[in-house]
Amino acid sequence: MMKTTLIFGVILVLFMSMQQTKADKVLSLNLDDCLKTVIRNSSEYKIAQMRYRAAEASYSSAKLSYYVPNLTLNFNTPEYSWFGDYQDYYGAAGRVYFVEEYYNYTSSLDLSQKLFTGGDVTVSGLLNSYRRTSNIFTNYDEVRTNLQFSIEQPIFNWNRHKIELDKARVDYDLSRLKYSEETNQVISDLTTNYIHYLTSQKQLKIAELKVQNADLDYISAEKKSQEGLISDMEFAQKRTEKMDRKLELLDGKRNFEEYQAKLLQMLKIEEEVELNLNQNIELGQFSLEQEKNKNIGQSSEVLKAQGEARKKELELKEAKASGGIDGRVNFYYGFLGRGPIARESIDDFKKNRWGVSIVLSLPIWDGGAHSFSIRSSQLSLEEAKKASELTKSQMKSKLEAIVSKLSTAWEKVGFLKEELKLAGDDWTNAQKKNQMGLLSEGQMLDAQITFLETEVKYLNAVLDYRIYRIELDKMWGMVPESDEK
Repeated sequence: MMKTTLIFGVILVLFMSMQQTKADKVLSLNLDDCLKTVIRNSSEYKIAQMRYRAAEASYSSAKLSYYVPNLTLNFNTPEYSWFGDYQDYYGAAGRVYFVEEYYNYTSSLDLSQKLFTGGDVTVSGLLNSYRRTSNIFTNYDEVRTNLQFSIEQPIFNWNRHKIELDKARVDYDLSRLKYSEETNQVISDLTTNYIHYLTSQKQLKIAELKVQNADLDYISAEKKSQEGLISDMEFAQKRTEKMDRKLELLDGKRNFEEYQAKLLQMLKIEEEVELNLNQNIELGQFSLEQEKNKNIGQSSEVLKAQGEARKKELELKEAKASGGIDGRVNFYYGFLGRGPIARESIDDFKKNRWGVSIVLSLPIWDGGAHSFSIRSSQLSLEEAKKASELTKSQMKSKLEAIVSKLSTAWEKVGFLKEELKLAGDDWTNAQKKNQMGLLSEGQMLDAQITFLETEVKYLNAVLDYRIYRIELDKMWGMVPESDEK
C-alpha cells in the first residue's frame, strides 16, 4: 500500500511539474513590449543607428575642428650629420682636412586655429638642442628657444574649411533621415506581423468553429438522409461542405504558424513558447487639419532631396577650387628668441625674424580634366535640384493621399468598434439562449463566428490606421523618443 501511494505521489509531482513547465512557456506581450524588443534586436535598426552615430560623431569632430583651437605637441627624432673634406681656408697653410659634426633635436608646442576665411593661424613654442663640433671653427653646444606666430591664407579658396563643415552637416542630416526611415520601417513590419498574428489566430478559431458547425450539419443531414427527408445530392453537398471546412482549417493553421514564426523571428525568440498577445492596441490622437497644414518642405523625402542637392553644390565648389588657379600668402614672425645663434645660421631661432611669401600655382594644361570635372559636378547639381522639385510635388500629393486614407481608416475603426460591441452582445445573448434551450448549438456557433469575424475586420482596420500613422511619421522623419538617446 505504501509503495502504491509513493508511486502515485511521484506521478502527481511529475504531472504538476509538466503543467508548471507548460505554463512557464506562455509569454504575454503587448505591442509596445514587442516594439521595444524588436528595436533593441533588429540588425537593420542597429546598422542604421551605427551609421547615424558615426555621422553624428563626424559632424561633432568637424565642428570642434572648425571652432575650437588645436593644441599639438611635436617631437622630432634626433638628427645627426657629418661632413669631412679637404678645403682651402684663409690663414691656413695649404689644404686642410675639414671635419664638422651636427647634433640637432627640435620639439614644438603648436596652438592652431582655423579661420573663417579659409586660413590657419598658428602660435608655436620651439625648443632646440643644438650642438656643432669642428676641427676649425668654434664648437657650439647650446639650448635655444623661440616663440613664433604664423598665418597661412589662401588667396582664392576662402571657403575650404566651411565646405568641410557643411559637408559633414549634410551627411549628418541625411543619416538621421535614413535612421528615422529604418526605425519606422522596423515599427511598420512589427506592427503588421503583430496584428496579422492576432487576426490569423482568430481566423483559425473561426475555421475550427466552422468545422464544428459543418459536423453538426453533416450529422443532421445524415440522419435526414437515412429517414429519406433529403436527397442523396443534398447529403453529398453537406459532406463536401464538411471537407471544405476542414481544408480551410488546415489553411488557417498554416497561416497562423507562418505569422507566428515571423513574429518569433522578429522578437529573436528561439525556444518554443505560446504567445499571449494583448489585442487592445493604442490608437493615439491626431488632428486632420494639423496634418493637412504641415509644411511639405519639412518632409523627410524633400529634406533628403534638398540635402543631396546641397551635397552636389558643395562638390561643385570643391571641383572649381581643386584644379584652378591656387595661391597662398604665408606670414610668420619669430620673437622672444633665446640662446646663441651661429653667425652663418638663418634658421627659425633667430630673434625678431619675420618673413612673407606668396605662392601662386597656375595650371597650364591638364587635357581638359578640370573642365570636365566642373561640368560633371554642374550637371549633377542641376539633376539634384530638379529631383528636389519633383520630390516636393510628389510628397504634396502623397500627403493628401495618406491623410485621406488615415481619415477613412479612423472612421472605419470607429464604425467597427460599435459593430464589435453589438456582435459581442449578440454572442452573449446566444450563449444564454442556448443554455435555456431556446437556440441550437449551430446557431450559437454562428453568433460566435460573426463576433470573431467582426474582430478580424476591426483589427484589420486598426492595422490600416496604424500603418498610415507610421507612414506619416516616416514622412516627417520622426523617431520615437526612446530611440533618440
